[in-house]
Amino acid sequence: MAKHTPGPWKLDKDDRSIYKLNKQGNNLFLTQVHQGCQCGECIPATKEELEANARLIAAAPELLEALKEAQKFLNDDDNTL
Repeated sequence: MAKHTPGPWKLDKDDRSIYKLNKQGNNLFLTQVHQGCQCGECIPATKEELEANARLIAAAPELLEALKEAQKFLNDDDNTL
């Protein structure tokens, strides 16, 4: 499995930056969500879409942990749905 920066990740909604605070409380920049393609042929994302994408990326560590817990539950023969 690929290594990643462990969460929690924070989101700065003003510029859609995703970051993590280190032990000293300093901002460790991870990425920024922006329009991307400048070819003129792509449909530009709306501000709402960009913010939703940034929120989804920022939630990735928590989503990964939830998936790991779900996998444990589903692999447990004692659990029935």
